[in-house]
Amino acid sequence: MELSGAPRRLLRSERDRVIAGVVGGLGEYLNIDLNILRLLAVALFIVSPAIMALLYLATVFLIPEAGSDKPPNLLHRLIEALHTHHRIHPFS
Repeated sequence: MELSGAPRRLLRSERDRVIAGVVGGLGEYLNIDLNILRLLAVALFIVSPAIMALLYLATVFLIPEAGSDKPPNLLHRLIEALHTHHRIHPFS
């Protein structure tokens, strides 16, 4: 557990990965045993494979990879651009 003043970020894991590091990163972020999360992911995939596959693919594109010095992916840049350039001011 880090005690620095910087907020924690959800990142895809570099070392605890089977496919893309999503479950490993989630386990590191939540401080939960990876075996429990992987069993839960498999159970959810068995119950609803289409939804789980879409959810996993979405997280691969939305969650940045740990240790990567590459700029954020296109989707992340698009969300940031929309946020900074199209602010809604309901009370102005």
